[in-house]
Amino acid sequence: HLIGYLLFRRKIEPYSIHITEYIEEYQNFMELARKLYSKLLNDPDYKFWKEDCRFVLPEAVTTDLVLTANFRELRHVFKLRCHKSSQWEIRELAEKMLKLVYENSPTVFEDLAKEYLFNG
Repeated sequence: HLIGYLLFRRKIEPYSIHITEYIEEYQNFMELARKLYSKLLNDPDYKFWKEDCRFVLPEAVTTDLVLTANFRELRHVFKLRCHKSSQWEIRELAEKMLKLVYENSPTVFEDLAKEYLFNG
């Protein structure tokens, strides 16, 4: 059984920066990077390759992700990436994905939802 497409868009603001006076400067920088990327991508006079345009983006810029996977693969990903040992931003994304698929297919993901979303 194939789950269609999941589209995620999120802003990443690390807690360590978010709680400092640098947060506004960080947000301005990220917005500037997004605007430059968009300008390059949509420039009518030059046909920049998407891959080249991405070079102006910092690693933490908002990312659109389209994912196609079967239930078995999604379960595997959730077991790895919802675990407390996973990096916080990956874990947060995996938990949001699990919540979405659980709402659509509760029987298949009930055990994982109990373990990772509802804390046991």
